[in-house]
Amino acid sequence: MMFRPYIFALSTLFLGMSSASAATDWTKAQNEFRTAIGVNQTNNFYNTVDTSESAQHLQLGLQYDWLSLYEGFGLYLPAKITSRRYREQSGLNDQDYLIAPELKLFMAEAADLTFESRFQRHQLIAGIGSAEFLDPVTQAAARNQQKRIALALQLGRQPDRQNLALRLGTERNRLQSHANASAVQDNQLINQLDSDFLQLDYGHRISENTSILANAELRQEQQLQVDSDLQQVGAGFMQQWSGSQQLRVLGGYFQRDSLGVKNSGSFWQVENLWQLSDAWKLLLSSHRLSVLSYATNSVTQLDTTYQAQLNYLFSSSHQLKFALGRRSSRLDAQLLQRKRQEFTFGWDWQLNQHWQSQFSLAHFRQQDNADANTNNDAERNRNEIFWQLSWLW
Repeated sequence: MMFRPYIFALSTLFLGMSSASAATDWTKAQNEFRTAIGVNQTNNFYNTVDTSESAQHLQLGLQYDWLSLYEGFGLYLPAKITSRRYREQSGLNDQDYLIAPELKLFMAEAADLTFESRFQRHQLIAGIGSAEFLDPVTQAAARNQQKRIALALQLGRQPDRQNLALRLGTERNRLQSHANASAVQDNQLINQLDSDFLQLDYGHRISENTSILANAELRQEQQLQVDSDLQQVGAGFMQQWSGSQQLRVLGGYFQRDSLGVKNSGSFWQVENLWQLSDAWKLLLSSHRLSVLSYATNSVTQLDTTYQAQLNYLFSSSHQLKFALGRRSSRLDAQLLQRKRQEFTFGWDWQLNQHWQSQFSLAHFRQQDNADANTNNDAERNRNEIFWQLSWLW
């Protein structure tokens, strides 16, 4: 995962699928246009030890999702533009964009071929997410520009029985300065993460409620022209109980070669989705992955994430969301270990068929260890409030 905002992004499987995610089933045509306006308040804008820097901004967004099905193929075109206007930090005003067209060929009853692409520009604030290693004094904000192209082959139209998925692609990420953020040269390169990848996933149902899983992945990656190759292989299972609970476990071994130094270890992906009742839903998950690092003094990092998400459907119009998360990152050669904790509360209110209100509260805490045996550095705490009103045309 190249872009990692805070600790985790709320699971689309659990909290309600976005338009882009829902369209991947390719079962019906879609033509939706959504506008949104939101306000954000934070008490520690750059996530520093000194929490005196607060900020407020207004956010405007446009989102369009179009999917059309034809004889033998389908086209999908999602696009999104977001504009931010800060109350006091006007030099950080910026716009994000995302366009991710896809072409799916239905070649046979049990074979699909999809051409995927993604072009995105996203503002990053120093100290947060993928810009967490930037110094706000010298670089208050940056832009992450991502280009991704992939070819995906899927064999088996019934993934609950037997399915083979092969994905071959390339991804380019450029973290660059921009003139509005500071006095540095516009578009100066801060970091560069490139990846060419081959992924293979296989699932086979061996009984009514049990499936076995297998995974293999090869990546040839670069960070600022420093090569780092990853090989990983794993296996696992998926178990379902009476349609109300589903457990997915995948684990294995990885080896990474950077600058001639080989590191190896274990990776895992565990998800347990539990429909407690008609109103309550719980997701417990944990992931451990070796990824390229956005820190310029480290090529890779090992990320370990734990999270719990609870949904309560108060009525047909109101939904409450609670989430707890913890992510630790160990940079190359254990030079730095960063721990982050997050608590979020959300309230979604569907006012009518077209209007929706979304409100969220979030608290973040961060600690750094220079060495696993040293005491924690000073904590960094951050609180954030966000409200958005959107209209589906």
